[in-house]
Amino acid sequence: MLIGDLDNICMMALRKEPERRYASAEMLAYDIERYLNSLPILARKESFVYTSKKFIIRHKAAVITAAVLFFVVNGLILFYTIQLKAERDKANLEAKKSEQVASFLQDLFLVSDPNESKGETITARELLARGASRLMVGLEEEPEIKSQLLNTIGKVYTNLGLYNSAEELFLKINEIKNLEAIDKETYVETLINLGKTYGFNGKYKLAGDIFIKAKNIGEKYYPSNHIIIGELYSSLGNHFYQIADFDSSYIYYKKAEKNFILNFGKESEQLAEALYNLGVLEFDRGNLEKSDSLYSASLKLYIKIRGELDAQTATTQNELASVYRHQGKFDEAEKLYKKALETRIKIFGNNHPDVAHTLNHLSRLYYNQELYEKAEPLARQSLETREKIYDETHPEVSASKSSLAGTLMGLKRYEEAEKLYEEAYNSSMKKFGESHPYTPALLGNLGIALMEQRKYKEAENAMLKALKMLDRLSAYRPTYRSGRIVSLAELYNRTNRYSKAEELIRKELTLLKKSDIDEDWLIGLAESELGYSLFKQSKDLEAEGLLVNGYNIVKKNKGEKSYITKNALQKIIDFYSSKGRKDKVAEYSYSSK
Repeated sequence: MLIGDLDNICMMALRKEPERRYASAEMLAYDIERYLNSLPILARKESFVYTSKKFIIRHKAAVITAAVLFFVVNGLILFYTIQLKAERDKANLEAKKSEQVASFLQDLFLVSDPNESKGETITARELLARGASRLMVGLEEEPEIKSQLLNTIGKVYTNLGLYNSAEELFLKINEIKNLEAIDKETYVETLINLGKTYGFNGKYKLAGDIFIKAKNIGEKYYPSNHIIIGELYSSLGNHFYQIADFDSSYIYYKKAEKNFILNFGKESEQLAEALYNLGVLEFDRGNLEKSDSLYSASLKLYIKIRGELDAQTATTQNELASVYRHQGKFDEAEKLYKKALETRIKIFGNNHPDVAHTLNHLSRLYYNQELYEKAEPLARQSLETREKIYDETHPEVSASKSSLAGTLMGLKRYEEAEKLYEEAYNSSMKKFGESHPYTPALLGNLGIALMEQRKYKEAENAMLKALKMLDRLSAYRPTYRSGRIVSLAELYNRTNRYSKAEELIRKELTLLKKSDIDEDWLIGLAESELGYSLFKQSKDLEAEGLLVNGYNIVKKNKGEKSYITKNALQKIIDFYSSKGRKDKVAEYSYSSK
């Protein structure tokens, strides 16, 4: 088979038929020259392919450039055609969504028409309930729109403190048949919201399971710097804080802080939230100075971004006031509590969890100042509100019972206090078991109420059990244990077991002085109790120094009017009276006036 132009030239020159050969030698030379110049030859039949091939050989660079340009231009045309189609489809989908949402809202707000409402006034909450009920059965053909609307209304219910209603809506999203039609971010957000609601309702096991599910899905589809992952880490930090796993809580709070700074910068409400959460954690770890600094930074951001009349600003004010309260800055604490309370009532009304929260804290402030008559009605109001919102085992209900019981202890109504402490302790056992610091704290308080009624055996059993629980925990405020130790030593002193009180409290004092606690008054209280046990064992030299030093520390931290200061002072007077030191008795008796 002949291939190539040279073969064709040779064959034409050698043909037998004269009419098919080159007419002359010049014609042969002409065809060879055409071959050498990459032109079509006479010895080969012309075709489009052959002619094009010769053209390409002659103009190779130009043809390649033209070809590249052709493919680039056509590629761009194809890309933008596809892009425009995608944008058009997206725009059509968004338009369809908007129509669906507009139709839903139009139908919802028709209820405000007097013809529809029959002249009755329709409240915003009734509109919300109407929308929620319609979403429960409607928009089945639009799962993404349905899920987003359910999420929005669910979050509003959460902010209103209607946690059961919010939970019902978030669970409804899981029942949508075509879940794959919902984008992953919306679904992860739903799981986060549901987990938060479980946490607000005290369903911590369910909350943990949901958050782990959200984490698995979120980390599978999104990088660690995605916004939804930051929200997820913040919620996980809250969850681990609620179950007193402070180490895990800290890890997730710091991850959230890093994510928020990356996505929103250093002047965002997301960062304010991260600082607030870390402040809560440091407060419960007993680091008041760190907590003060974190809350203050968070509050500064919230006021700058959201203003004074804002729910989250009020929440941060409330918690900063608690730090001031524990630092003995009672005037500053009262101003902030009252400011937070005023804002919360203005935004939410009287029957809201946040209002009850501030009322409870304000009652604790008055308790700390031994203004029990002012504290009692606030503690009762907080408890009544929380009992309307939560079930009886909820930690917030237990917290209010404990606050009210403490106030009743100050009023010497020990039997009423005992009952409340017992109810709160039993609720904490049902909710958390022995693995949460609230449980032994409440049991220790119950022990003190029993001791004040001279039920010494029951009181001792409760205090010892509380201490055993605390020893098995890794995370709790250090002052929880120290306070229980001092109370148990006081019980031993009251029941004439002075050497046992001495042994117990010496060991605790050594630990207290080595630890970095912000509540120095506990050291003073421990020294006073140790001094009393030594006094009763006739170890007078050491006893005198501890009694006086302990009293001075307590007076400095708690003030002269505190019952703790007065008890420490009475121990000194008893000591000097027994020694016949009338000058000292007169000196310290004058101090007690």
